[in-house]
Amino acid sequence: MSEERYGRNYRTYVGVSTRWDFGAANQFALLTHALRMVETDYLLDVGCGSLRAGRLFMMYLKPDRYYGLEPHRWLVEEAIANEVGQGLVDMKRPTFRYRGDLRLGAFGRPFDFILAQSIFSHAAPWQVKRCLAEAKRVLRKRFVFTYFAGDTDNESESWTYPDAVCYRPETMRGWCRQAGFKVREIAWPHPDGQVWMEARH
Repeated sequence: MSEERYGRNYRTYVGVSTRWDFGAANQFALLTHALRMVETDYLLDVGCGSLRAGRLFMMYLKPDRYYGLEPHRWLVEEAIANEVGQGLVDMKRPTFRYRGDLRLGAFGRPFDFILAQSIFSHAAPWQVKRCLAEAKRVLRKRFVFTYFAGDTDNESESWTYPDAVCYRPETMRGWCRQAGFKVREIAWPHPDGQVWMEARH
């Protein structure tokens, strides 16, 4: 396990630090340009981590519109201290929940957009299904997520990190349909080669 990628640093813990800013811009452009998220939408960032993209969404969205779900509180706290600043937090009033159970209903409100970037690339099958079911209950418009497509399905029963897992495209589409979604692949680049998907009611 490389210290550069997975050391206890808010940037490197979530990926290679030299691509940290590109990963942020990539997510921001997808939601705001390609999928037309507007500043009055409510966004739930699942696994918001070190606010790599969260800091951009926070600035863009109106106050009280950005929500982050993250099991590692220290990542968010260090990102606020080193990247975001308490002034922006006070102005934009983001809401965070520190939990790893993928219970998207923990905020008690619906969301126009839900983003789960590089969550299913580490999740066990039951975690993917739980996240999809939770998203179905709180989603208004679009659930956008990534995963690694492969020829076999991950069979682990627990979260896999820092290693990644893959699923067959037909498996992922099938789970989305079982959860009650219409689903499509998004033709959008990803720095790690993951596939972008959009699920809608």
